[in-house]
Amino acid sequence: MKNLRLEDLTFNRPGQIELHANTDGLSIHNVSVNHPITPDWHLLAIGPLSQTYKRGKSEDPAKWFEIFSPDLDCTVRNVSISGVRTRDSQTDLPIEQVVKVIEQTINPNYPKTTPKGGTGKGIWIR
Repeated sequence: MKNLRLEDLTFNRPGQIELHANTDGLSIHNVSVNHPITPDWHLLAIGPLSQTYKRGKSEDPAKWFEIFSPDLDCTVRNVSISGVRTRDSQTDLPIEQVVKVIEQTINPNYPKTTPKGGTGKGIWIR
């Protein structure tokens, strides 16, 4: 993906922008966060996802497959983020609170529990 622009967003409930593809150019500006912020909340998540689809609700892991590609890395560059604020605050949230870089791990209990997990990671080139 290239040159995405998201601006003037309002989040009245917890939500997240998830970026799981290589991207060159992402701008996020003027975001109003109107819900309580928990320590694990981030506006932007960069990196691969793991979600296991149980075809036909099968309990046979041989028939399951990954919807995403959890073993692939996802590189994002040229990111610009500003104006992410809570309610009536005049100061931006710290970038560490706004952006989370994902690193997948293999689920050691798969197939007893899902998703399967993977080895991919998000790479944010600042």
